[in-house]
Amino acid sequence: MNDAERESFERKYQDELIAQLSKMVTQVDAKIKRSLARAENGPQGRNEANNELHAQPEMNALQQESVNEKIDQLETKINLFNENAEKLGEEGKIEEAEAVMEEVEKFKKQKAELEALGDTSQVK
Repeated sequence: MNDAERESFERKYQDELIAQLSKMVTQVDAKIKRSLARAENGPQGRNEANNELHAQPEMNALQQESVNEKIDQLETKINLFNENAEKLGEEGKIEEAEAVMEEVEKFKKQKAELEALGDTSQVK
């Protein structure tokens, strides 16, 4: 293995490592965000005088959890597709990489819509 091959290998390894670490940070951030939302919406924070209303807020918490799971799934897809696009670009497959990036943009829009939905449901 000559120096150029070694440097290329190291760069690819570092890029993959950074992508994996970024993915892990994103997932942990999402879990923290969900946990904080659950803590804020939990039964400890509710007024006991509103016992009749417990059924509806619980449903909202379940809906919020579902939205958060969908957001996590989209974040995972975004990270995977970004990695795929990067590899395709490195292989010189520019058109394929651009097509993958278009899918990433669709996922990002879906994620933003879900986040906006999640933000409005937390205000209620």
